[in-house]
Amino acid sequence: AEWNAVYDKLGRPKDASGYKLPVPEGDKGEFAGTASKWFHEAGISESAGRTLATKWNEHLAGMKTASEAAAKDRETAEVNALKAAWGNEYQARAELVDRAAQSFGMSVDQLKALKGVMGPKAAMEFLHNIGSKVAVEPGTLIGDGTQNGFQGMTPEIAQGEINRLKADK
Repeated sequence: AEWNAVYDKLGRPKDASGYKLPVPEGDKGEFAGTASKWFHEAGISESAGRTLATKWNEHLAGMKTASEAAAKDRETAEVNALKAAWGNEYQARAELVDRAAQSFGMSVDQLKALKGVMGPKAAMEFLHNIGSKVAVEPGTLIGDGTQNGFQGMTPEIAQGEINRLKADK
């Protein structure tokens, strides 16, 4: 109780709602509301609370920027490693990856999320593996990719391909 009188004289607001803490763009202010309660409990003045919140927001923004830069660097390194591994076949294989994802109903956002979680290299190798298992020939998927699942051609398609090849002089 004695300290509360000192804190109040030093500029602590009457209650936690007295702190007018800045919030980052797009933030709903939930953390600021919780921090206001902590600041009031600790006896922090309104101006000190604003300073702390501003510094915290700047710190979080810096961490976010660094994280995004690191993710972009990782993506670039993985794509470059995949280009080196696949060589001249990179473009064709990348297209097969996109078609495989599309044939299995993946949206562009879902493909991007998969690459984000697995890493671009692992995700593209995974989808290339799927795409190559459902391809009639390199670069061409069977119909909508649903025929006979991961086994490749149906017996009818295989017989049609055999007949086509036999007729090819």
